Amino acid sequence: MTRIDTQQLDRQIKLIMSVIIPVLREHMDNVCSSQLLEYIQHRVIEVCIHVHTHYKTMGLAGKLEKYTQRVVLS
Repeated sequence: MTRIDTQQLDRQIKLIMSVIIPVLREHMDNVCSSQLLEYIQHRVIEVCIHVHTHYKTMGLAGKLEKYTQRVVLS
């Protein structure tokens, strides 16, 4: 069974929403067209990719730091 880090998930969702909410506010008065929905969809995907890459990189950096410390201390 896979455990989900709920705190990390919460941070990721907040980061995504902090980018998407201003986009929604900017287009609040626009008619909801397929172009607008597509634009919002692309923004969400871009942010999700960025968030995923960011957290993946941070996780890798943490693991590399652990091994770097072992080499220095050995």
